[in-house]
Amino acid sequence: MATVAVPSVTNPFHKFVNVMAAPVAAAIGWGVERTWNDASLATVVAALVASTVLGVNEYLSEKHRPKAVRIEEARRGEAYPNLAVVVLLVAFGILLLENLIGLFVGFGLGWGQALAVDSLVANGVERSLADGLLSFTQTDQMVGVMVALTIPSTVAFAVMGGIWGGHRIRSRAWVWLLIAIALVQAVNTVTNWAVFKEQVADVTAASLAIGAAVGFVLHAIGIVIGLILAKRSNSRFILGQLFRRLDPEDREALLEAASPSYIGPRSHD
Repeated sequence: MATVAVPSVTNPFHKFVNVMAAPVAAAIGWGVERTWNDASLATVVAALVASTVLGVNEYLSEKHRPKAVRIEEARRGEAYPNLAVVVLLVAFGILLLENLIGLFVGFGLGWGQALAVDSLVANGVERSLADGLLSFTQTDQMVGVMVALTIPSTVAFAVMGGIWGGHRIRSRAWVWLLIAIALVQAVNTVTNWAVFKEQVADVTAASLAIGAAVGFVLHAIGIVIGLILAKRSNSRFILGQLFRRLDPEDREALLEAASPSYIGPRSHD
């Protein structure tokens, strides 16, 4: 079967956008953190901006490549020829999902504490005393809820990243995805340091390093599971990508050839 040479050089504008996406998103996240003093919100915004820009840019870049090249890329399992983009999208996706969990938990506990404080004040307790009494309870609740959610969610999000990345990286996917989760842990460590150095007096670099190591192991477990699942479904993924890149009339012809019972638009002419 004849193959089509896949060009390795993309449009300079698309390359520029890919290079600038992460720094610009980081600057936006820094501005959000400085404005609202919420590290989780800043990470969510930065990850959302970066992943959206990278995803849209790759989509537009794909549309500008010749049809034959796009079909050959799909046949070879190169839905995303740019490995750096795959790594960044996996990292930003995991960061986005994990910090969304943190935002929801924090919002829920803050809302619950506000209701509890109002209830105590209504029963004659001074507001300052009520806030002090409940601050310790909220901290314990936050720790308990985060521990209960962290392990399953961390592994689950890494599994999703492993499947998505495993479908799009031809060889040594585990190496590239380990780089992705290393980036995740680097961002989380910097974020945690910025948050805890003001709220927890005895936080140390060693405790943050231990937390990063545990997070990396949990992510690695999820990545391995995701890669196994991706390998099992890789043929189906490639067929789906090939089908998506066909023209509408070619898709219809293929469906009619594969299934005599298929009733397509042309059957009504």
